[in-house]
Formats: sequence, structure tokens, C-alpha cells
Amino acid sequence: MHSFMTPEATYLRLNKPAEVVLSAKEGLRLNPNSADAYLHLGCALHCESDTFAEAAAAYQNALQLQPDLFVALGNLGNVNLQMGRLEEAQDALIRAGEINPNDPKRHALLGQVYLRLNKREKAPSELKILKRLDPSKASELSKSLNQNPD
Repeated sequence: MHSFMTPEATYLRLNKPAEVVLSAKEGLRLNPNSADAYLHLGCALHCESDTFAEAAAAYQNALQLQPDLFVALGNLGNVNLQMGRLEEAQDALIRAGEINPNDPKRHALLGQVYLRLNKREKAPSELKILKRLDPSKASELSKSLNQNPD
């Protein structure tokens, strides 16, 4: 069985975000109801800090079309964290966990969100799960959790 990769997915793998943006926008012109095209557009825009807001909008568009799109939820949480939109990041990451509770990256991000929201009491549960799922990813969250609060 052969798997098909969209041009956007191929460009993302080749680290060519500008090509992804062009291809995704053309795909959306032809099919404005493509959650995958919005997801790929968001991923490409997420590569540059000056387009984080546009990336978030693309992820939200993907989620309007496919509300259970785990990757879009996780990426939306991540980009919102990077923009300092902590409540929105928390909401997206919690929703992502309802779909896939065993994703280590989501637990790491949610732990960071909790720390930045001064919800330190919630971060240890994310760390505990993260240590079980992927111990190598747990060290950064563990260091952040063990630092003295401001």
C-alpha cells in the first residue's frame, strides 16, 4: 500500500515553509474546506515568529472544519504559548488531551503553560505522565518546576 503525501507535507519535510504557504493557499483557493490545507498553512506560518498570529488563525480554521484534528489542537496550543496567550494555549492543549492523552509533547507544553499561569500545583501531574511516556522530554519541565517561583 502506498501512502500519498500532499505537496504541502513534502515541502514541510524539506523545510521549505514559503513553498508550503504558496501551495496551501492555492489548495485553499481550489478547496476552501480543506482542514489539511489549513493545517499545513499553519505549520508553515508557525516557522516564523512574525507570523504566529496567522498560524493560530490557520489552525483555528482547520479546527472549524475538523474539530478533532489533534495536530492542529496541539500546534494551536504551542503557538499560543509562544505568543503568551496562555489561557488559549491551556484550552487547546486540554482539548488535544481529550483526543490523545498519551502525547508527550502535549504534556510538556501543558506543564509549561501551567507554570506560566502560576498554576504550579498542576504541573507535577503533567511531569509524572511525561516521565512515564517519554523520560527524555521530562527534564526541561522538571528543571522549570524545581526553580524557585518569582
